Amino acid sequence: MSVPCGLEHSAVPPHSPPRSRYCEPSKVKSPAPLLPPSVVPLDQRTSLNGRLVPPATGGLEVPTTLPSGPTTLRFRNDGKHPHELNIVQLKSGASLKQFIDAANAGKPLSPMIERVVGVLFAKPGERSPSGLSVDLAAGGVYAIQCIFKDSSTAPAHRALGMFTSFAVTNARASSNDRPAATVDTIVANDYAFTYPRTVAPGRHRFVFVNAGKQRHEINVARLKAGVTPRQIAEADQKDADINPLLDQALGVLHALGGQSPAGMLELEMVAGRVYLLECGFSDTEKSPPHYKLGMSGTITVTGR
Repeated sequence: MSVPCGLEHSAVPPHSPPRSRYCEPSKVKSPAPLLPPSVVPLDQRTSLNGRLVPPATGGLEVPTTLPSGPTTLRFRNDGKHPHELNIVQLKSGASLKQFIDAANAGKPLSPMIERVVGVLFAKPGERSPSGLSVDLAAGGVYAIQCIFKDSSTAPAHRALGMFTSFAVTNARASSNDRPAATVDTIVANDYAFTYPRTVAPGRHRFVFVNAGKQRHEINVARLKAGVTPRQIAEADQKDADINPLLDQALGVLHALGGQSPAGMLELEMVAGRVYLLECGFSDTEKSPPHYKLGMSGTITVTGR
């Protein structure tokens, strides 16, 4: 297995190391300045779209406030490197500076987190292929960061300035007539998933419930056409790079034992395609990743 290029702190991580599949070392010979992903919030009842110009120094640029209520967040990556949108709700009294300072120092983050939301990915110059649907809490403050690295020895993007926050107002957006998405539930135990093996094509929202005692995640990706679950299983057991077998990294939902994230992962499920679910957490530094213990599976979309 290649050196992880994502998370390296230990307490309530944003998500497990994405391995080589989600953040390959940069092939740019001289490091390019990081340009931020632009957050494009799409409320289920009203559009909040807008072009956001990235600051010259890099970082994250998001609206400073959003209305409360059901909202789907997406983001656009205007940079030259892969990025993520990693969101948590901060506890009352916890500041963004305290949260980021603790994260950069590798200190526990759970005392400052009210609730985890989830993680989205986007390739350079592209928009995230999935969304995070969350009921934004009035008066809440949400922290956003990117923990990707451009190589195993490079600093996390968070340490380079890719973090910010937004506050939620008491105002609620007006409703619209957008069709409802199908809601599916994925339950994690120690160490297996319970989930629908097949789903119909179309827009789905996946709810994640951690019914186990250990922390778990669903790390979702779409397989390339023609790739079989057996090929993934064989590569995982050999610690091989599965990136060549994947078409698209879609997002992460994660939670401590007995908890659920605030966010739902919203995906457009394509007819005839197969989607991979894995948990990449390990219980200790010497323990195997959970996908080697049985926390790996696939969802097939019906139709052609």
